[in-house]
Amino acid sequence: MMLSTDPITNEYAIGNSLDSLNQTNIIHWVPNYTAHIRRRVQLHCRTTHPHTVMIVWFRGKAEVDQTLVSNGTLTIATVSRSDEGIYVCIAMDTNSIVDFRTTTLAVLGWCGLHSISTIASQLWFTIMTLELM
Repeated sequence: MMLSTDPITNEYAIGNSLDSLNQTNIIHWVPNYTAHIRRRVQLHCRTTHPHTVMIVWFRGKAEVDQTLVSNGTLTIATVSRSDEGIYVCIAMDTNSIVDFRTTTLAVLGWCGLHSISTIASQLWFTIMTLELM
């Protein structure tokens, strides 16, 4: 499956044309998620469509590894900075796309312990350099 954006409207397109679905089938979905770095996050997507066979997640334009998806929920076990971005949840039946939604994941805590220790080391080095002058 191919996911792209329309260059004029910047809306998601699925396949070769903009999707003109009546988007009323996905009921459990959150438009924006926030997660802390090195923590677990779950992005939920549920549908009421009676013939939905699967939920497929995309990050940007690439399909997410489906081993991370269970019952429509995408689980990121250890959030990293690279996980931040736009995700698309697509509900599919056997023949076509039933519905889709976009969500954004923001990652907090980029100044984790590693960064704090690096800053502390740089500060110590600066102090020691100044004392030697």
